[in-house]
Amino acid sequence: MKKKRPNSILLVATEFPPLPGGIGDHAFNLAKHLKEKAYDVVVHTNARGERAEEFAFDNYHRLEVVRAVRSHIPIFTMWRRIYTYWRTLHHFPKEGLVLASGKFSLWMVGLFSLFYRRSYMAVLHGVDINLKQPILKRFTYWCLGRFNLLIAVSSYTREVVLRHNPKLKVQVINNGFEAQKFQTVSPPEKGGIKGIPALITVGRVHQRKGQHNVIRSLQKIRDQFPDIHYHMVGIPTDQERLEQMASDLGVRDNISFHGAVTDEELANLLTGADIFCMLSEHDQRGDFEGFGIAILEANFLGLPAIGSGNSGIADAINDGKSGVLVQPKKTEELTKALEAIMKNYAGFSKNARRWAERFKWEKVVKNYIAHINRLR
Repeated sequence: MKKKRPNSILLVATEFPPLPGGIGDHAFNLAKHLKEKAYDVVVHTNARGERAEEFAFDNYHRLEVVRAVRSHIPIFTMWRRIYTYWRTLHHFPKEGLVLASGKFSLWMVGLFSLFYRRSYMAVLHGVDINLKQPILKRFTYWCLGRFNLLIAVSSYTREVVLRHNPKLKVQVINNGFEAQKFQTVSPPEKGGIKGIPALITVGRVHQRKGQHNVIRSLQKIRDQFPDIHYHMVGIPTDQERLEQMASDLGVRDNISFHGAVTDEELANLLTGADIFCMLSEHDQRGDFEGFGIAILEANFLGLPAIGSGNSGIADAINDGKSGVLVQPKKTEELTKALEAIMKNYAGFSKNARRWAERFKWEKVVKNYIAHINRLR
């Protein structure tokens, strides 16, 4: 007898828009594109912002989203998340698939799998699998063992998982990016923002994203590129600290903070820049860059990228073609990468656009569907 396809999918996500977050952005696009492929998708997540704004977002995108209401008391919030998940799962079709994304979701879904027979899949990013606390790490990997299939967003993420437990079944599906928000953007016209070359990073301004690694290198790079300028786009969590670092190094006039911007503003900044930089590093919690969606968005608009080779970014850059991989703290590697790209900018830019095409969500979702269909 032919196996029945699990057409019903319960996506349990620790983050979900409209508030920002890479895991939430991934969950939203996965839900959206699966729904477009005629899957019956229900999203379970927690409320993070204004209820009216979240309701309007869900209604606009025609998604069925169950949001656990937050409380000022953390233990009550956790209880509500568990309770609403239990109620949702209890009425969820037995032939359906439960798909978890995010640390707390992995824990909750893993535990409930003891009591509800379903097909279970998890998406693994970075912060969710490399915990420093021994007890939480053991519990996390016990939960991972409860899933029928694990999807790592990069080869690096998969390596980290298998390093802890080589018996786990882990496949790699790289993250996708949503090209639609850039479809109306005209072909890039370089020189639209300050700097020759103009470097740009998109992402929250904090330790893991590695903006400080670029700033630390600017003093020496300026000998080769005297008019270089570095633009940082994203929530400016560490702006004050980085401004002080730049002042101490004498490169304050070579950097700009743009804060959080709209999609239109982001497109204008990217098309005006020359090279995308993401010199991410591991933070004290063990979190690392799982992939690098922002790199592909920049590639789509013709920007070559320079990124850290010791992270999931290695899957987001076609080294020597769409950009260059470097060690994030080595100034000489960053300088050589800049020289290589600027000497053959047209070639790198053309390759970057081609490279980005394979990561559009309408292509990435097909890989998820292939694995979903094999589960039953």
